[in-house]
Amino acid sequence: MRLRSAILVVTVLSSVFLFASAQQPELSVDRVTDGVDRHYNNLNSFRAQFTETYRGAGITRTESGTL
Repeated sequence: MRLRSAILVVTVLSSVFLFASAQQPELSVDRVTDGVDRHYNNLNSFRAQFTETYRGAGITRTESGTL
């Protein structure tokens, strides 16, 4: 579960950085990460829906839920 959470965090942060840098190319990584830190440090709650598909050994299994 920790690996999945880490992947989710990396994906969100990467998306935020890519979007911000596309909007304002002069933004630095430090400015973007400071802004993300400020935003997430003030959250009272967080919810994400996910779907995972596992494939291997001739089996395919899909799980979904809310984090």
